[in-house]
Amino acid sequence: MVAPGCHTPGMTTPAGFSGEVYLDEEGDYRFRIRAKNGEIIATGEGYEHKADLLDIVTRLLGEEPKDLTEPDPGAPETAED
Repeated sequence: MVAPGCHTPGMTTPAGFSGEVYLDEEGDYRFRIRAKNGEIIATGEGYEHKADLLDIVTRLLGEEPKDLTEPDPGAPETAED
């Protein structure tokens, strides 16, 4: 868990944490949080839908993590303006 006060706009918190979302071998979306030195310090369970995972990680970091996946094939399409 990220300590209170570490949330800031941008991909990296003042403490140096950054988040990544990736697709595992089973097709589930997962996240990892890296320390400033690049070491993985936290990971999460698999999610069927990327949007659910992005919501959780955004709450932890205060900003969306780096997305290392292709678009979620199960997500509803959005109309473009």
